[in-house]
Amino acid sequence: MRRSGRRLAGRRGAVAVEAAIIAPLLIALTFGTFEFGLLYRDNNILNQAAREGGRMGSTLPRDPTYHTVTANVVAEALAGKLPDGTVETLVLFKADRHGQPVSGNLDTCTTDCYRFTWDDADQEFDLVNGTAWSYADQEACGVPFDNDYLGVRIEGHHEWLTGILGDGKDISANAVFRLEPVTSSEACK
Repeated sequence: MRRSGRRLAGRRGAVAVEAAIIAPLLIALTFGTFEFGLLYRDNNILNQAAREGGRMGSTLPRDPTYHTVTANVVAEALAGKLPDGTVETLVLFKADRHGQPVSGNLDTCTTDCYRFTWDDADQEFDLVNGTAWSYADQEACGVPFDNDYLGVRIEGHHEWLTGILGDGKDISANAVFRLEPVTSSEACK
């Protein structure tokens, strides 16, 4: 009888050691799945907002208010859906057929783009001075395939909820739409 008691005590110790090894792995896996789910959600919200803004902006070629209307549509799509500090900037830019900015770099563009910063308190975008893509310069006449393309880029930063994975991750979303042809030849350049 004594001998089987020793075996049982040894097995209890093995179970405790196995649990000590497996439990942290299961906890890390659970929190990692949770963290990446939140990252995926935030990225999807940015992508949806970029597409909504691009769809609206592409229907307003040669309209002097296209940039503010587009920024407002993006802001409405983002308002209240993300934690404060997630959204950072919005850039509306003239894109080539492959979705790349015509001006070369979105970080430093001053022509063929509008740059906005996000205001967490008001849940809206504020225009950055010194950036422009004039509506009068937009090509939206004639053959639709010759029309300019509007690019929408939203940049943000996702903070990890638990902090296990570090400080966070920069996220961004891009959408590019061809400008719809204007209906009046008077608006063409």
